[in-house]
Amino acid sequence: MRRSVAAAGSAAWFAAVGGTFGCLLPCLLGYWHLHSPLPYWGIARTAGALLVCAGLVPIAGSFIEFVRAEGTPIPVASPPRLVIRGFYRHVRNPIYAGFLITLLGQALLFGAEYQAYRRAVPAWLPRLRPWQPDTSPGRQPGIRPGA
Repeated sequence: MRRSVAAAGSAAWFAAVGGTFGCLLPCLLGYWHLHSPLPYWGIARTAGALLVCAGLVPIAGSFIEFVRAEGTPIPVASPPRLVIRGFYRHVRNPIYAGFLITLLGQALLFGAEYQAYRRAVPAWLPRLRPWQPDTSPGRQPGIRPGA
């Protein structure tokens, strides 16, 4: 595969998958409402923004290495040889690692809403009944009395 085709395919895959799961879905789900519940919340927001940027570094680096290997991260257009340069010398899944770092940064940007969600919804084992955030007037979104 020519590098120009690999670069175009990788960019399209990055925009489609990364844009969907990293930007579009959180925005549509209403997670991008920034609140300032604590006196030092600006520090958390700054740390969150830095983590989002830091998480993008291994993701972008991985895509670049796929293009250099004349392939894409798309399974049907994978490179003809194993990609073992760049971040792949340190971890086998730098795209996943970068995505997790990015999500952690986004969580810091979501503020109290995300904290309430974390307290109410388990990370791995599903709830039997779905969680319903309290959005009544006069209350902070996602915070239920006694939750």
